[in-house]
Amino acid sequence: MKAKALKPLRRLVFTALCAALIFVATYIVRIPSPVQGYIHIGDGMLLLTVFVLGAWYGWPAAAVGAGLADLIGGYFVYIPGTVVDKALTAVVAGLLFYAVKGRSEKTGRVLTACVVAGVVGELVMTAGYFAYEAWVLGYGWAAAAEIVGNLVQGGVAVVVATVLYAALSRAKLWQRLALFPHDRESKE
Repeated sequence: MKAKALKPLRRLVFTALCAALIFVATYIVRIPSPVQGYIHIGDGMLLLTVFVLGAWYGWPAAAVGAGLADLIGGYFVYIPGTVVDKALTAVVAGLLFYAVKGRSEKTGRVLTACVVAGVVGELVMTAGYFAYEAWVLGYGWAAAAEIVGNLVQGGVAVVVATVLYAALSRAKLWQRLALFPHDRESKE
């Protein structure tokens, strides 16, 4: 089979691997928050995933990985909110990353894209969880107690994703994979 014919399959496999990475980073490293949720580094892997895969492959990985963490972790009431919120976060961050970055591979532009997309994406996540807890779960303004924890989690996520993306970029991983938006200039 030609490499081009295998590309969709490899993208699907890599999307599943990223979903597993998001799950592990969310489920394994978690700090219970004062209300009912928990703080984790899974959002860092979520952002890294959308920076690598783009929005359209990143959102299913984000939704599945984070949703499974809530399911296995016993946070059943959060599963619908998590799936929608993480998918929306992934789409916003992924689209914004490529809008800011463009085709540039200059370090400054790439890091700016990581930070801008990460911050906006994590603000979407924070607002999404507040809305879900306030209106769907019926906590009202008590849901505001989670905002600081979500913002801290988001800040850590932006740093983690930016550092990892920069390190993996220096290793020329994207050119080696030649599967995702980074391979636009590659010849097949």
